[in-house]
Amino acid sequence: MANVGCTTECVTDGVNGFTFRMGDASDLQRVMQRIIDQQSVGEASALYLSSYHQEHTAARTFGDSLSHHWRCFSFGCIHNSFGDNSSGYAGGIREWLRSAVCMQFETRNGNFLYYEEFGSPDAAAVLLIHGSTLTGRQDYCVHSDLVARLAQRYRVLVPDCRGHGRSEAVRDERGRVTYSFAAMAQDLADLVEGLAASPAYVIGHSNGGNVALYMVRHHPHAVRAAVLLAANAYIDDHVRTRVPIGMDPDRVEHESPDWMHEMIALHDGAQGAGYWRELLRATIDETITNPDWTAADLADVRVPCLCVQGENDRVNAPGRHAQVLAEWLPGAQLWIPPGVGHSVHYELPDEFERRVVEFF
Repeated sequence: MANVGCTTECVTDGVNGFTFRMGDASDLQRVMQRIIDQQSVGEASALYLSSYHQEHTAARTFGDSLSHHWRCFSFGCIHNSFGDNSSGYAGGIREWLRSAVCMQFETRNGNFLYYEEFGSPDAAAVLLIHGSTLTGRQDYCVHSDLVARLAQRYRVLVPDCRGHGRSEAVRDERGRVTYSFAAMAQDLADLVEGLAASPAYVIGHSNGGNVALYMVRHHPHAVRAAVLLAANAYIDDHVRTRVPIGMDPDRVEHESPDWMHEMIALHDGAQGAGYWRELLRATIDETITNPDWTAADLADVRVPCLCVQGENDRVNAPGRHAQVLAEWLPGAQLWIPPGVGHSVHYELPDEFERRVVEFF
């Protein structure tokens, strides 16, 4: 690849990317656009930003004066995200670059979260929290088009939760991957506060809904309102029995190879070969343990919540989890759309968007 001139220092790494030192995120967009404009579609598909890490102390173009560590790395353009048409692919990359900022954020505990940002930096912020074994982009850009819908009117933050995708995994003293709804909620509260996006509207799907629920309870200052999609506030026998079987790595390998390959593609490249198995085991442990609250635990919540659950949700419907949440959360709204399952935003995208925007 040829070196590309830019107003800030730009150095090729000699293999497949560039190392930049630059003032703010807008420089990244300008530089990447120039790279794309000067590359063929084939070369563009292999572009990566890598190995960038600096302490950045400045007034961001869309926020207050902040002091944070930022890392921008592993920016990849995946062919299947834009289809097989080469001209459409190149156009898709250009359009994506115009609206997306890809960064990493260091939390107060020192772990790094990868996130992407879409939409106007001046609009109200929406934080999207992905479901288990997914990433933000996979849940909200690939399986659904919720980012594209919401970015027309909101500033949309799409992180990978810790230990997912390109966000750093945190291990305990025995080297095991930790998976904690409470810790993820703290991470994301740090994120929205650090990006001057607090309080944010929050949408969480499945285990991401549980993370959103932890934010509502423990970090209410960071949440303007929350959509809890396929979340639960307590553990029932159905979840306690079903999850260890459904998520058992050996069962997944033999009976759900497509899911296994998706997890390998999303996580193993950044976390190491075989990581998907560790992630599943850690997910099982937390999902059958937390949250396990009572009505009294949520009685003081004052954040407006919309509890959503598909009528045919095979995981949550048997325990009436959305109904229980709506009963326990003061002033909460309830929506049980008929004929759909665990991922309402996939199955009823128009209605989901309408309901969410009206709620916000």
